[in-house]
Amino acid sequence: MRRGIMNLAGALAVMTMAGACDQDPFGFSCRDIVEDYCLQQWEDGSTYYLDDDRALSKDGGGAFDGTVSQIGWNDRFIVAQRSATSGGYLGWMVVDLRIRAVSGPYQWSQLSREQRTLQIMSPSAAWAKLD
Repeated sequence: MRRGIMNLAGALAVMTMAGACDQDPFGFSCRDIVEDYCLQQWEDGSTYYLDDDRALSKDGGGAFDGTVSQIGWNDRFIVAQRSATSGGYLGWMVVDLRIRAVSGPYQWSQLSREQRTLQIMSPSAAWAKLD
């Protein structure tokens, strides 16, 4: 009986430590957009990031180094208005999915015609659409 309690206590301790390392072990806070990119919802439920497999090694801020305030995509581009993690600069960022390159920040007028015709929405609307 005592040994069973010790095993249970040890298992609970390991689960607690694992939970402290990753608050989302099943990936419920990230919804796939295109290819390896996903929209990540932060714990507060109102902050969003664009994340990809390479952004995981960064110091936060996702693929755009900031929070997403508007986003749109197709099979060629992901375009998002983001507030930079450092300095809070608001600008438009672009992922060219053909070459997997992130560029920006841009002013809206600097985006290509194809990029400006994307359906742009709030990240919460995108989150619901990706469900």
